[in-house]
Amino acid sequence: MGEYGCDGELVKVLVTGGAGYIGSTICSVLEDYGHVPIVLDSLVKGQREFVRDRIFYEIDIADVEDIGVCSDHPDIDAIIHCAAFANVAESCQHPELYYDNNVSKSIDFLRYWCQWNCPIIYSSSTSVYGSAHRFVKETDSIENTRYLNPYSKSKLIFEQILEDYCYRFEFLGISLRYSNPIGADPKMRSGPYNEEDRLLDNLVASYFGDKQIDIFGSNWPTVDGTALRDYVHVLDVAIAHVAVLEGLSRLRKGFHIFNVGSGQGHTVKQVIDTFNQLMPEQISYRFVERRPGDFTGSCAKVDKIRDIFGWSAEATLEQCIMDHLIWKGTRIPDYKGILKEMAL
Repeated sequence: MGEYGCDGELVKVLVTGGAGYIGSTICSVLEDYGHVPIVLDSLVKGQREFVRDRIFYEIDIADVEDIGVCSDHPDIDAIIHCAAFANVAESCQHPELYYDNNVSKSIDFLRYWCQWNCPIIYSSSTSVYGSAHRFVKETDSIENTRYLNPYSKSKLIFEQILEDYCYRFEFLGISLRYSNPIGADPKMRSGPYNEEDRLLDNLVASYFGDKQIDIFGSNWPTVDGTALRDYVHVLDVAIAHVAVLEGLSRLRKGFHIFNVGSGQGHTVKQVIDTFNQLMPEQISYRFVERRPGDFTGSCAKVDKIRDIFGWSAEATLEQCIMDHLIWKGTRIPDYKGILKEMAL
């Protein structure tokens, strides 16, 4: 199946949150590799335009039993579960929303689907490792979870629930832990949208505003004092999901964890500096207080997913930023002149 050496069969995949930034990119890559995505999304966060002409059910994941997905598509081969709220700052202000959506509703979804013995690939987060500044690997123990923000806790809690279900009902579950996907689909089929709080979106807004951006904290234990993140191109994240999907036969039933990342980290300041190198005009920055839920950051060791599935991230930070800029250029009129000046 595709370049990952599987058997070449078409696979029908239910993608929850398939109208979101990451989920829609996964759907596009599934189609690129000859598979059929079935999109399940409430559109509370997702974008209708990202659904295109795909098979689509507009409904909350907790209500999936009511819409007859199984009767419509009894040949679903696997599930990719992306549906989640994912804003750290918002999770600190409204933890109840995150435990309800990311945990309670996911349990309702899982309770229904586990009876079909269908493999589930869960989009999780490396933030479950906590705030330690280090390279994190799958065998690291998860300690001091009380120091995690509600978003990260919700991801970890559902991982633990999924693990219990996998062994109780004897099906295959995979958790892909990643953080900070950036960029846009290079074919410009989807990309980040403004209401999400991402560094590159904030840089774009600042570029067309007062050309100044806030950096939250200046004394993190990193090379320049700004927080470290493992930025990875959203396309690489999507390809990782498909690589695992196409290699499911290499895993035994039960619960498995894989990190997904660039293999290196970049600080907030390094991202700003790279952005400035690419743009005709410069953005300045100022240091402000840390936000609730922020942490130093970490980088994911990705040896396990590379050794088993042959996956590794390919895009550079510059490529991530370029694709983001081109995506914004399709949606913001003022960008056309800038893109022409940059010869993009």
